[in-house]
Amino acid sequence: EPETVARVAEHYVALVAAALNAPEHPLADLPLLSTAQANALSPSPTQDIPFDLGFPVLFEQCVAQYGDHLAVSDGVRQLSYRELATEAKSLAVRLQAAGAKQDTTVAILAPRGTAYLTAIVASFYAGSAYLPLDIQLPFPRLQTMLAQANPAVLVATDALQAQTLLAGEKHQPSLVVFESGLQPDGLHQVAPHINQLAYVIFTSGSTGTPKGAMVTQAGMLNNLLAKIDQLGLTPNDRIAQT
Repeated sequence: EPETVARVAEHYVALVAAALNAPEHPLADLPLLSTAQANALSPSPTQDIPFDLGFPVLFEQCVAQYGDHLAVSDGVRQLSYRELATEAKSLAVRLQAAGAKQDTTVAILAPRGTAYLTAIVASFYAGSAYLPLDIQLPFPRLQTMLAQANPAVLVATDALQAQTLLAGEKHQPSLVVFESGLQPDGLHQVAPHINQLAYVIFTSGSTGTPKGAMVTQAGMLNNLLAKIDQLGLTPNDRIAQT
């Protein structure tokens, strides 16, 4: 097609121009894109990303500024930022008492909703990473994930479902059953570092055994904060999450 031929010609011209400007460079190191094309694919950041503060501190800043604004709604229950922070801190106290701390993982067995998000935020307040467990997956798949990730704590909304999942398993994380409406008391503040693990997510396993991918606090915050500018998000916007 003419468009494809024209695009290949542009790449060829860019490659020749780069070779003339830097003849000492190996061919494999020379760019195929023009400066304008490269800039279009690599937008410059519009803000300094405060990775060193960590998620809990950044979330507290949101609570201070937007405390009474709606943070999450699942069609049955909704929480403001202040309510979400309060419930997450309360759960974080229980997670810490069960063994959650830095360099440990909290597995979350819950349907998508306010409790699920509360457990994620609570794991960060506790200083841990989180491991999401899809309740729609068969138990053998979830048990494989638990065996590989070796979480210190399993937080669940359904105690019987969690106990059934753990029955007979060699690794037995501490079980914490989610409860809403409790007040936080005795939370040990943990200052995360940018290379600390934020969460573990497993591949589909379509080509073999599922493997866990580990994402750091810096990687997570980079993804979250960059989207605010790139998508033009404001405090008045709502984002659907499935």
